[in-house]
Amino acid sequence: MSEKEFQFLVLNTKADWQKCKPDNLQISDEGLRLKTGYQLVFDQQIFSQQSFSNLKTADLAVDDFGQLYLLDTKQQRIWLFDTVQNNLQLVASLAGLLDFPTKIAFSNSTIYVVNEYPVTENTIQSCIYAFSRFNWQIRWVVELPEGMKVIDLAADTKDGTLYALLDRGGQVVAKYAPSGQRIETTRFARGNIIKPTAIALENDTVYVLDCLKDYEKVVRFDANSHSTWINFRSLREQGLVPEEIEPSGLAIDSQGSVYVGDKRSLPQGEEEDRFIFRCSPSEETVEPVFAYRGAVSKMIYNRTDKLFIFNSENKVVSVLRRQQQFLRQQQELPSGSFKTVFDSTIPNQQWHKLILEREIPHNTQIKVYYSITDNQWQPEAYFAPLINPEDALILGDEEIPRPQGRYLHLKVELIGTEYETPLLKSIRVDFPRLSYLRYLPAIYQEDENSRDFLERFLSLFETFFGNLEGQIDHIVRYFDADVVNGEFLPWLSTWLAIAVDDNWTKEQLRNLMKKAPQLYQLRGTREGIAATVELFTGDRPLIYEYFQVEDNSTNNQTAEILQQLRKKYFNDNELFRFWVLLSPFQIDNEIELQSIQRLIDADKPAHTEASIKVLQPWIALDNESYLGFNSCIFEPSLSLDMGFTISHENVLNDSEEFGQIERRSRLGLDTKLN
Repeated sequence: MSEKEFQFLVLNTKADWQKCKPDNLQISDEGLRLKTGYQLVFDQQIFSQQSFSNLKTADLAVDDFGQLYLLDTKQQRIWLFDTVQNNLQLVASLAGLLDFPTKIAFSNSTIYVVNEYPVTENTIQSCIYAFSRFNWQIRWVVELPEGMKVIDLAADTKDGTLYALLDRGGQVVAKYAPSGQRIETTRFARGNIIKPTAIALENDTVYVLDCLKDYEKVVRFDANSHSTWINFRSLREQGLVPEEIEPSGLAIDSQGSVYVGDKRSLPQGEEEDRFIFRCSPSEETVEPVFAYRGAVSKMIYNRTDKLFIFNSENKVVSVLRRQQQFLRQQQELPSGSFKTVFDSTIPNQQWHKLILEREIPHNTQIKVYYSITDNQWQPEAYFAPLINPEDALILGDEEIPRPQGRYLHLKVELIGTEYETPLLKSIRVDFPRLSYLRYLPAIYQEDENSRDFLERFLSLFETFFGNLEGQIDHIVRYFDADVVNGEFLPWLSTWLAIAVDDNWTKEQLRNLMKKAPQLYQLRGTREGIAATVELFTGDRPLIYEYFQVEDNSTNNQTAEILQQLRKKYFNDNELFRFWVLLSPFQIDNEIELQSIQRLIDADKPAHTEASIKVLQPWIALDNESYLGFNSCIFEPSLSLDMGFTISHENVLNDSEEFGQIERRSRLGLDTKLN
């Protein structure tokens, strides 16, 4: 059966895929795959009150490196918890200065703390302290009007601007400059915010969580306006959040997604079903974050793309990290789909088969639903899906055994896992229906049931022989290094007497095969060896032979240097040795060095011996510095790690800019008045 007997339609280009308007699928040069995105996954539980039972943690702040500042109201202390070393360290004892510290916020140079103390029996006075993060000296103190309380704090970690969430007054948020001066603005008018409980920042945008029962919402304050960003009453009606949810905690990630937790009480023994809910920046989706279950008292999203969750109920801090994954559709496995229509232009056409070029990793699927009709816009009910088809006949079912129609409607669904996706490279549809049955006597086609069975049975042979004939027709592709499949590359390389190294990439092998004729002409020469090394490393090496250091100089000093080089590289008289010198960054590891050694050994003249040396990146007398090759000047860098080193010309300095008593206090020289 020849391909010339068939007509076919195909989808295999970006333009083709874009016309299908794929849902949750990503279009690339290779084809269609599941769209990737970022999800929060559990990272670690970094702090447990059980480990530090003496602490009564009222609030916490997180720095840019993930270290926790814990505010202990019982002892009026601030502790620093190193999440890497799992070490708790006292950094500030505020007993005698503060009565009842309640809130804490972090910026690069300042730690802000809210203190409350009684003025009368029924009146509380609140004030905000700004402490230098480097020596814990007080920078400024701001007292709020009598009876006004600070509900929550948030600070811009870069410039130190402070935002205080207030329980009363015309402004729901008070904004303070790093110097302590209040920035007057009408931007944060309280409006219908009755019970504010949390505040979060994203650049210059401020979000406030209002927890008035049955009217919970998140309000967003932009530069010139404010709006209700999340309305929990509406979400309850849509069934997107539980009816009993008590919103608590507020955080914004680097993409603008809003996270809100749940602090409702659960009866003892009931299954944990309290989640964090994520609202996308476009407000189109609200979905639970399955990486965490439990009550939420406070959430902080820091610059390392980690979400820190404080659960005051269990006295623990959990961390979720942002990780690239294939996007889920609600609570299902990651999946995506598209629909398309093929037009044969012939009414009552009987379609032959589908051919898919695809890659299907373990635990992934491609489902193809199809319907055949003479109506372009109205497909009939789809037949049972084809699972992972590669070369499949288009058949009907018991009700419609031989469907016919001008249009073939396809719905293709790709199903993956969080870390794997199927790849659909092309879809080809062949028509009209032809089979080997037509070569048999007519008696085999008289009975409809046996005819259908024979047609399906013979399709096995048709597929095998059809594919074989197709490969023979296009056999030239197996002899082209640019297009041959990776599994045939080593086979094709044997035609050129290339001994394949397992460490070579497919691209390196393709390049070697394409340039093999020129390299064979240069084989055994200095130029050939240099070209081969350049092909695999990207840079040309230096090659030194004995004749280059022979003593032909009349200058005694030069003669002495040449003698030292002969002794170092050639033991004075190794006439047939040569050296290949590689630049400092030409290879990455010992395996690559061994591969290059094998390449050189295969190309060098039989009577010679080759040695390889990787040069160091320096300019130093008597230390093999080759101008323009390894004589590179690099900026000194400080590297702190296990077995850390401090390189040349590094200066450790205090980053504190402002005046400190008994420390760098020379006015006009190293102290700024602010």
